[in-house]
Amino acid sequence: MTIAKYSALLEPTVNILQTKAIVMIAVGEHIEKIIEVIENDRSNAEQVTNELLAQARRVATVLDIELSLLRLAVKQKHRSNPPSNNEDEYWRRCIVIPYLDSLTASFICSKVQLKPFLKTRNNSKSITI
Repeated sequence: MTIAKYSALLEPTVNILQTKAIVMIAVGEHIEKIIEVIENDRSNAEQVTNELLAQARRVATVLDIELSLLRLAVKQKHRSNPPSNNEDEYWRRCIVIPYLDSLTASFICSKVQLKPFLKTRNNSKSITI
């Protein structure tokens, strides 16, 4: 559910990058919008997690699957074991927040790499492949 939600945001950028004539300004603007949406979701992680888990619970009910926490151990060596008071908090700390942070970092790196092409709107560069 989490990946599907954010993959839909990425699709227009992927489509632009697959065209023969790439307008880098358009790519840069779309990356800016994606970063803004992801950062907004990160600042509202609790609400986003609740929405995603509600969808996951509906799907789990249809498929007759029980959503539960992973076994927690006092000494955890091979996977994260964040403290949490309930399932929602656990999934937020294990999946939603790390995923959003990873997406944000990736897009910021992309934006830095595109910076030479995005200096000004007047110098809109088009690259033909």
